[in-house]
Amino acid sequence: YDQNVTGKAFLRLKEEQLTRDPGPFKLLFGPASAIAEVVKQISGEQPVSDISDLKSSIEHIKDKLGDIYELTARHEISKTQGSHYTSKFDVFDAYGLIRLALPRKQLAFEHADYNSQLYILLSRANKLTNYIYAKGMRKKLQESIEYINNLPPEKSYSNKLKELAKKANQALKDWTKYEEQAKSAEKRSYLANTPELSIMLMTAYVLDAKLAIKHNQAPFNYRLDIDMRGRTSGTDITNIAVELGEIKSSSANEMIKKGYRQLLLRLAVLSYVIEACSGKEESPEFNLFGKIYVPTTHPNFNVPEEWKEGINFSSSAKFHVDIITVGEK
Repeated sequence: YDQNVTGKAFLRLKEEQLTRDPGPFKLLFGPASAIAEVVKQISGEQPVSDISDLKSSIEHIKDKLGDIYELTARHEISKTQGSHYTSKFDVFDAYGLIRLALPRKQLAFEHADYNSQLYILLSRANKLTNYIYAKGMRKKLQESIEYINNLPPEKSYSNKLKELAKKANQALKDWTKYEEQAKSAEKRSYLANTPELSIMLMTAYVLDAKLAIKHNQAPFNYRLDIDMRGRTSGTDITNIAVELGEIKSSSANEMIKKGYRQLLLRLAVLSYVIEACSGKEESPEFNLFGKIYVPTTHPNFNVPEEWKEGINFSSSAKFHVDIITVGEK
């Protein structure tokens, strides 16, 4: 800021002092309105009457400050990476996975009959669904569901996981019921077009259920939310490059670990999508990159090897994750 304002003095600033243009408190980065909003909400908090109210208020403030850090981090990152990089991307079906994993244009190895983007997308989706069947991913998801259902009931996380298992089990039942009366091509279409089904199958295939839970990670997901995505590039399988990013508002080890494993899971899923679309069991190597953005990092910090446990990549994938400091919270 042009004037040094710290601690409680910052919280006493009024909205118009932060948003006035020109004003005495010019922000270095990030939208003033977001910070002004949290100031209003914090200053409007009622006095707490007990410990539970205090905890709730603290969590509320932490959430708001986390939102502010994310906004300012995106703003800073966009200066060097471009605005397209800082956009979120939610994946909930096979088509979303394909759009994330491969460039839109036909690649040299594909030899598609037509060069339209729609035809290429449908052709890739057909390859991916065939791959899901060939790899027996249904069985792997069933095993993950069974593992969750056998967890001790006293475990604090078991209820949420069992709700997840129930959702997946119903999806598998619906899939089986459809298959009983559908033609072969229709089965592939159902798998590609049914929201969440292919995501559950692919993430269960990538993750070891026991090790995922050990690291406080669900054994599978039904959708993948991507904080940031770079432009997937390449003209052939040998030079495909995919880049994803995660933003964490805390530099605590547990938060970095969470972001790291989230990022690895997404990259691992994409590694098998690329392998599936290449049509080769032993495809040439390709590159996957991840970036985790945090407020601060220790200069000598190294990712422990155990953080990678139970997340399986295609043998053709080369992956690398950087942890990058952006701004200060």
